[in-house]
Amino acid sequence: MRTKAILLLTTLIVACSDQSGTSVQTARVLKQPLTASGEIVSLNTASISPPSVRGMWQMKVQFLVPENAHVKEGDMLVKFDDQQLKTKLIEQRSELEAESKNYQTKQLEDEAKLEELKLALAEAQMNYDKQKSGW
Repeated sequence: MRTKAILLLTTLIVACSDQSGTSVQTARVLKQPLTASGEIVSLNTASISPPSVRGMWQMKVQFLVPENAHVKEGDMLVKFDDQQLKTKLIEQRSELEAESKNYQTKQLEDEAKLEELKLALAEAQMNYDKQKSGW
């Protein structure tokens, strides 16, 4: 009981004092610069890489937007040298054209062979009919 009375008395004394529990500090001007280490991270990022082309492991960069440049949507950021791809495309088209010609030639040969076989069958059928009627 005595402890409760002392606690109550202490609380009353503190509550009635002129000083409040908060203190106001005045602003100070720092004479030396404030430095801090850290990393700046963009809110919006995009991953940019060369197109995936089978058989090509390296691509030369022909144009690259300067670092820290402000860009808008639709701006060209990077351009890769496409000469190697153009050369490969021309080679592939030549191969396709050659194979297409080979296919057409093979079809014509097959049609000619089919006509020969039809003719041989008709001739064999005629010889068979002659032999059959002659007996």
